[in-house]
Amino acid sequence: MSYKIGTKQMGRPSINLKKREIFHAIGVTQSMREAAMYCKVSYNTFKKFAKQYELWSPSHKTGRTGPRIKNKFIHSVLRGDMISNYRETALLKKAIEEGYLEQSCTNCNADFKHFLPPTIPPLVLDFLDCNNKNGKVDNLRILCLNCVYELRHYKHKAWYRHRDNPIVEIIDDELEPQITIPDPAVEEVEFIPFEDFQKSLEKA
Repeated sequence: MSYKIGTKQMGRPSINLKKREIFHAIGVTQSMREAAMYCKVSYNTFKKFAKQYELWSPSHKTGRTGPRIKNKFIHSVLRGDMISNYRETALLKKAIEEGYLEQSCTNCNADFKHFLPPTIPPLVLDFLDCNNKNGKVDNLRILCLNCVYELRHYKHKAWYRHRDNPIVEIIDDELEPQITIPDPAVEEVEFIPFEDFQKSLEKA
């Protein structure tokens, strides 16, 4: 994607998508909106250039026939082959829709499958390594808002926006430390003959 400086906007860069970029984005995604995300531009900007090159196809997603095929773009992101450019809410929605994640809280196992579209479930996406560009499914967990609130003070378990370090690099400080109690030193006992013991009693 190329940029050119517009003089009317005080040096603010304007976007100029090339035809081959749009063609490629449409080829590796399954909707115009995803193609726009692939090009890292807004939906309206992508639409303007796609129409200009006569590549605009709103039915790109729904025009398929036969069994539903998993989205190649989201599949690559969740497999860790591509950096995620999705917003967290969009990545969470796609991961659930494509069957990579369950619509439930990973921490408390609360089930939110009764929330049907367009209702948005009270869930957020968490990134174990604190990097929201790493959309690999092994790096993701889902937290309900209650758990986000409950865990906010536990920096080793909290939502990634509430902690500074990756979960995988932190030792859980909630575990009670193992305390080793050393065996008391055995003092030597001085034994005296019984006769001497008796004499000590007589003197007492």
